[in-house]
Amino acid sequence: MMYRSANCLYRKWMRTPLKTFGLVYSTEAAYNFERMQALGNANMMITPIRKLYDTHEEQVKALKKYMTFFNTDPSWMGTVVHGITVSMEEQIANGADISDDEVNAVRIGLMGPMAGIGDTISQAVVYPILASICCSLALAGNYAGPILFEIIYKVLMIACGYNMFMLGYRGGKTAVTSMLASGLMDKITEIASVVGLMVVGNLAYSKVAVTSPLSSVILKHVESMWQFRLRLHSSVLN
Repeated sequence: MMYRSANCLYRKWMRTPLKTFGLVYSTEAAYNFERMQALGNANMMITPIRKLYDTHEEQVKALKKYMTFFNTDPSWMGTVVHGITVSMEEQIANGADISDDEVNAVRIGLMGPMAGIGDTISQAVVYPILASICCSLALAGNYAGPILFEIIYKVLMIACGYNMFMLGYRGGKTAVTSMLASGLMDKITEIASVVGLMVVGNLAYSKVAVTSPLSSVILKHVESMWQFRLRLHSSVLN
């Protein structure tokens, strides 16, 4: 096999990280029911594979392994899997004894947990918090509400996705275990959840008005109880 030296590869690779990371979003543009994100994932791997292997035959052989079933969070936390994949592909190109089955085993093993964490952060934490704040602005007549939502959400998504991608590339297979062992993800999720509950609760209190016939009945009952206690208290004093 013809492969380039690791030092030369690293310098060449670092000139195009944004291009490879940008192609991560192609996973959402080529869904199918048989292999889900496989086609888009293979499209993403074209850039590093072309830099890692010299001959067309080697590039085709390396790319075929990514046409297997794959499905994970494509934007937030799941990008760490793609970074690890690129790191392993680099090791293979530089002579490491890593089989195609081992690469796919790592990808399949991580895609589920990363999908769960990524979907929780994006859909259960960031989205509700940001949407509630921006909806409050919109309800107040501020046109900046929906604009800020789109801008801030995309900035957070790209920043998180890129950093997770680079974490996976630099850390390799140990990137996820190190991150989870540190407890950082649990702390971030817990803090964001508390903030989200506070924001949503405040929005519900300030924007939602509920009226019920029971309220007047309960109020009258409470008033009568207080009047009875006051009469009883006055009679005891007398």
